Amino acid sequence: MAKGALIGRGRTAEIFELGKGRVLKLYFDFIPREAVERELAGTRAATRAGIRAPTVYGLEREEGRIGLVMERLGGESLLDRIARRPAEAFEAVSLLADLHAAMRRSGPEPDLPRLRAALASGIERAVGLLEPEKDEILARLDLLPDGESICHGDLHPGNILMTPEGPVVIDWMSASRGRAIGDLARTELLLATGGLPEGIPIAAKAAVAAARAALAKLYVRRYFKAASGSASENLAAWRLPVLAARLFELNSYPSERRAVLGRIRAELRRPYLAGASESKATPPRS
Repeated sequence: MAKGALIGRGRTAEIFELGKGRVLKLYFDFIPREAVERELAGTRAATRAGIRAPTVYGLEREEGRIGLVMERLGGESLLDRIARRPAEAFEAVSLLADLHAAMRRSGPEPDLPRLRAALASGIERAVGLLEPEKDEILARLDLLPDGESICHGDLHPGNILMTPEGPVVIDWMSASRGRAIGDLARTELLLATGGLPEGIPIAAKAAVAAARAALAKLYVRRYFKAASGSASENLAAWRLPVLAARLFELNSYPSERRAVLGRIRAELRRPYLAGASESKATPPRS
């Protein structure tokens, strides 16, 4: 398959034109095949569940690299929109929360890995945690329940594409199935602490940085409102394992890594109350 012009580049892949309304998402050499297959499975699972995601036509190999042939979509990301108009950040986060809350009604998708297993893998590989700390976090994770919702695993404004036909959720490489509240905890963390891309104007970065805590709180409130009836879910119980799993991803981001490590140790110092609504004995509601 002859690829056309390069039209985009991200952290894991480059995007090339193919014509006929398609693109080739060609992954860098350091991305393993199983990760690409997981994105393929996650994107298709989302589509089956009625979540607007790109159509994926199949796997391709080009110049020794593996890629996905996908639908070409127009529009800017929700993050790009915030960068252009920081005053609309709260409106954008509300949209993100509404989209995310709707996803909790999805599933089951047995082809996707379990969320708790994915978190455990990240915790076990996290650099900077002492072994007793890892053991404590894994023990707390083991107390949390499974579910059957599709969890994106990396949902943030940069992964919402605002097309002329409406918002599309992209980049499903971290997709799993599990308790929707665990995916909520991941997005809350990204909104509160995640690094911003280098291309964002300095003024926009400063505006977003000043509002991060308020944006994360608004997102959680809006999510619970949109998901009507889920406010009894124990979000606090999911924050620690999500923080620890995030640590594994931050070896190349020392300032963010230090901030997350500090938050992990602060959480570990707090008395742990799992809460009756998050007991394994409770039937999954997601």
